[in-house]
Amino acid sequence: MGAKHSVEGRTLDIRVATWNLGNVAPTTGFPFLGVEDEPDIYAIGVQEAVYEPREGFIDMEMDLFLSLHRAVGEDKYDNVWQQSLTPRTDKTYKSKADFLKAYKEHPERMSMSGIRLIVLAKKSLVAEGFALEDVECNVQTCGRLDGISGNKGAVAVTCRIGDIWVSFVSGHLNAHTEGLERRIQDMESINFGLHHHESEFTLSDEYVSTSSETDFQQYCRNVEVPNRSHVVFLFGDLNFRLEPLDADGEPLDHEGQCTAVGEAVDLRQWEELATFDQLLREQAKMRCFYQYTELDGHPKWPPTFKLNTNPDKPGKYNLKRCPSWCDRVLLKTASGGKCVQKRYVAHHDYAPNTSDHVPVTADFSLEVWRTPAHHGHLAAAASAASKLFRSTSMHKERSLEVTNIRLYPNHDFILNVAEDCLEEGEPQEILERSGMIMTFYHPDVPDRLKTSRVVYNEKEIHFPDTIVLKTRAATSDLVRYPVILCVRNIDADKARMHRQGEAMLDLRDLYVKASKGDLKAKLPVSGTHKVEILQQGTPRGFVEFDFTANSHK
Repeated sequence: MGAKHSVEGRTLDIRVATWNLGNVAPTTGFPFLGVEDEPDIYAIGVQEAVYEPREGFIDMEMDLFLSLHRAVGEDKYDNVWQQSLTPRTDKTYKSKADFLKAYKEHPERMSMSGIRLIVLAKKSLVAEGFALEDVECNVQTCGRLDGISGNKGAVAVTCRIGDIWVSFVSGHLNAHTEGLERRIQDMESINFGLHHHESEFTLSDEYVSTSSETDFQQYCRNVEVPNRSHVVFLFGDLNFRLEPLDADGEPLDHEGQCTAVGEAVDLRQWEELATFDQLLREQAKMRCFYQYTELDGHPKWPPTFKLNTNPDKPGKYNLKRCPSWCDRVLLKTASGGKCVQKRYVAHHDYAPNTSDHVPVTADFSLEVWRTPAHHGHLAAAASAASKLFRSTSMHKERSLEVTNIRLYPNHDFILNVAEDCLEEGEPQEILERSGMIMTFYHPDVPDRLKTSRVVYNEKEIHFPDTIVLKTRAATSDLVRYPVILCVRNIDADKARMHRQGEAMLDLRDLYVKASKGDLKAKLPVSGTHKVEILQQGTPRGFVEFDFTANSHK
């Protein structure tokens, strides 16, 4: 694919693919992966991949993952990580209690979910200093029996490439046109609850760390994956449907929906189809997929579901369901992340008649800089921006002082904290009793720093404490990790009430902002920064603060 790169920095070509197999083994390989293009990284998510393993394979996991690895070339690509979701239920279990008992007594008998994700990277990236490092995997179920079954849910692989944190999130949400609200709840659960893959069945908030984890990863175990990544790729059978409405804004009946969609497809009226799309409608209301984008705003190809699997009717839709854009690839970038989507394709020409879904691929260009520890010095741009903490002496202390912290809520969830504690007294006292705090964390700063006081008025929550992040760490280490900002209610009994909002601060971004683009500016530099906080994938407000970066003898 011709990735451009220099000695220090590089643009990586990433191909993301998703396909719902329909619980049938692929019979003709995976030609839609386009192996002749040789992208730097493949992230491939599949759904409904439950079938009897073919000859030569021990189980269906080996069948699928090894087949995908062989398809792209075992000699060219390393298997960075492969993961399936937790056990799934079937109709044998009539209650959550029955399922949990069976899992506890005989976990080896439980069926793995058909939701799988594999990340493959070119072997040459290691030698070039762009290996996928600090890899972690998180999973979240949201299927049958109150969401504990892995027949629906998501798998996430998060890693660092140079100085950029990237997450690949592949999922399968609940089905049917009338299941819209359930899908929105699924995404809230996935954003909020992605658990480490070693957690027992992802049934609790308990987190199991590993010795290979960095301090940053251990601290971030309760920070939502999208809120601590520069770039997030979200893909899979998201199951949002095309739902044409009448003049009064009410859904047409099933026949009317199929007719309206069919006419738009025949005329290739993709803009018309976009007005039918549940995902785009709910996204515009900021109810889901906030800050995520697709190339050109929406798909520009025929629906990927529900194809007729009858070999006598190739390319035809089974109108038992309204044809829809169920299979999607979305991109989210945060401060410090530079990624561009270049291509978005539904492979209708690949029709093995084994699945009622069409595979979808998307190509991206991701800008990364070499890990300083690998090369011995910072890449040009990273070096200039890193003056935020730069010093000629390794023993010289550097600091980032944060003052005048203001939280501007735009979500009732935060303001209701005061109402939940409402008793006689001033709002200041109410919020003090609520335990509202704000923490700043960077792994190279000795302590997690938090505010202790709040002042409340109708439009903002003011934290008068001064936060000072001090360190003697090497500059190369500092720019490798972002600062994580969390708004928490430490008195809340439940995790969903405890977590109020999160954001990621890129140190280079702060420096560039403070120096007004002058990369030769010397410390100290000062400025005001505003960052949006999110929770469960929805905006909760903005945090604004003044900051000064300095070095000390």
